[in-house]
Amino acid sequence: MNVIFLDIDGVLNCEDTPNPRKFPYVVDARLLSLLKGLLARTGANVVLSSSWRTDPIGLLAAKYYDVPFIDVCPDLPAVSRCEEMLRWLSEHQAVHRYVVIDDESDCLDDLPLFQPSSKTGLTIEIVEGVEKYLSGKRSSSGTKVSTRFYPVVRWLIPDLWGSRSRPGARPYGPTNFGLLHHCSITAAEGFPPHTYMSPSSQGSAKGGI
Repeated sequence: MNVIFLDIDGVLNCEDTPNPRKFPYVVDARLLSLLKGLLARTGANVVLSSSWRTDPIGLLAAKYYDVPFIDVCPDLPAVSRCEEMLRWLSEHQAVHRYVVIDDESDCLDDLPLFQPSSKTGLTIEIVEGVEKYLSGKRSSSGTKVSTRFYPVVRWLIPDLWGSRSRPGARPYGPTNFGLLHHCSITAAEGFPPHTYMSPSSQGSAKGGI
């Protein structure tokens, strides 16, 4: 079984999502359609990691908007969201591969994180990246992922990110990662191993360290 740990705010809604009545819980139909297409192609299951799951009204709203999910992460107020996901995984040994889609890091850099900007929500680029990762595509050298793809990817749009990305973090290439390795680089498909993109570079590639 493949699993997507899903945040909702900043993923299934964004700054452009219509919300004239300022409801606290709202889902963008366009972004939800992207998610459903991803699930249809990959057969992955969604586990809600969103804070919506901790509020009965939020959980009802997720069901009302037809957000597809099979379970929710445990609510452990004293620990990080990362630890909540790891607790869920420890109780579900049938999981083969998993990813996290969340617009906040919240100690999630140690997990295979795909982090959209809250300004845009889920994007086609992130959907394609998740699909490749869950498919377990391998490079010719036999590594777990292609040399053109990293296990932890923040699809960088320079004018949307600013200080939230961490371009100074040490990059990990596809030959030395594990699901729990610390991988907090910003990367984009098409750049060779050990390179990253930073907001200040306005899209130019910088040499790895």
